[in-house]
Amino acid sequence: MKHLWALACAAALGLSASGASASDPDGNDRRVLVINEASIAIWELRGSNISRDTYEEDILGSETIAPGDTRVINFYDGTDYCRYDLKVTMRTGREVIRRDVDVCRLVRWRIRDGDDQLEF
Repeated sequence: MKHLWALACAAALGLSASGASASDPDGNDRRVLVINEASIAIWELRGSNISRDTYEEDILGSETIAPGDTRVINFYDGTDYCRYDLKVTMRTGREVIRRDVDVCRLVRWRIRDGDDQLEF
């Protein structure tokens, strides 16, 4: 059963069964599975490497992440940074902010009504 779960997670992240993964030019993989476990939609998702003073543009653009949905987000910004400040804005305006997160190690970010969880 554990093997099936690992294969399902790998498929969700676009990885092959052989364990090989897509990576950025520096060899790191900055893709993160964002899971909306909240009862309201995620309207904005922003991430900027820690050298920036402000967040980059909304990664979702005109899309949202509905309750129960997921998205694979690639935080690669053309630099070799792995540490990013992350911000989600919910439909209600509530913000979930995580600072100095190693997205090269992060696998999943679960957004919930009352909290969130980073899974490495």
